[in-house]
Amino acid sequence: MENLLRELIDQIKGLRSDLGIVFAAHLSREQAAAYLNISLSQLEKFQQQGLLKPKKLGRRTMFVKENLDDFAQNCLQESDKSFVQKKIREAGL
Repeated sequence: MENLLRELIDQIKGLRSDLGIVFAAHLSREQAAAYLNISLSQLEKFQQQGLLKPKKLGRRTMFVKENLDDFAQNCLQESDKSFVQKKIREAGL
């Protein structure tokens, strides 16, 4: 029983760093890119295009997680629309 408890504690400690991104309200550039599963250069391109707007917290550039979620959702919706439009064109409708 004691070993099982120690194993659970070790697993929780290991998850803590992974869950930091999930529960954080503001993410660094690196965390935001990892969260969206894109490269830093792609993140910068989206930022330059005005699609992602970071906040300055002191000297740090941070991204609001809620805004990243909205961005990802909009990308999925646009992707779905493009897919449907492509299929309509392919079907000759």
